[in-house]
Amino acid sequence: MTIPAYYVKLGLNDDDTPETEIGSYVLDMNIKRGRSQELGGVETGSCTLVLDNQDGRFNPEYASGAYYGTLELSNKVQVTAVLSAVTYYLFTGYITKIAPDVMSRTCTITCLDLFN
Repeated sequence: MTIPAYYVKLGLNDDDTPETEIGSYVLDMNIKRGRSQELGGVETGSCTLVLDNQDGRFNPEYASGAYYGTLELSNKVQVTAVLSAVTYYLFTGYITKIAPDVMSRTCTITCLDLFN
């Protein structure tokens, strides 16, 4: 059985292109898309990422963080999986909430897709 490779990219530039790979920091990921009922309408997709934030890079208020000044609400996020050389786009959306937790040294980032 082949296991897919997952990639999580974050757009930190003004060009709306997710170019920074942050997959190695992902501790947990939850993606919800589609319909909750078979005949229901399509709902807004969401992606919640829990990130390892040991060095403070995902804290937008930490001036020594690697992404200080560039990590902000509305940055683009894209999650893909590659299986047998085929790329599957699992989620594309924008950050709506950044919640660093200094006690656990994690950061939870919530994103919504364009159905929002």
